[in-house]
Amino acid sequence: MIKLIPIYDKGVLLNQFQHFIEGLERVIDNSIGDTSLTQMFNSLMSGRLLMWGIFCENKYSGFVITELQEVPDGKKFLWIVQGYIKPGTDKDVFFEVLTCMEEQAKKIGAGSLRLQTMRDKGFEKKLSGKGWDKGYVEFVKEVR
Repeated sequence: MIKLIPIYDKGVLLNQFQHFIEGLERVIDNSIGDTSLTQMFNSLMSGRLLMWGIFCENKYSGFVITELQEVPDGKKFLWIVQGYIKPGTDKDVFFEVLTCMEEQAKKIGAGSLRLQTMRDKGFEKKLSGKGWDKGYVEFVKEVR
């Protein structure tokens, strides 16, 4: 069983940030270069993004960073900006996290949950060498 703990208090985030740096650096290293550690830190401290600690059997196992966005027609969605599972943690934990995030999206009135990833091998193979660079693929789940 997992537990997600949102870190709303900026003092707590500041004091605990060193525990997240290794994971953030790994996430950034596997991105398309559209963010930095400084940018992530500033966005978390400003409250634009929210850090959630992931705990399995009361042991720190990773994090998820989310952002609540609202489009011009008033619809909201919860965007999973970053996710990290520590090495040695069962990778299926992330699917449990997605279930928890879906429940959170319902609580805050978001109509969908969104997740971007670079893990889509099919397109990567077909477009490689034809001028295309690997970017993100977005998955969207409607929340009811």
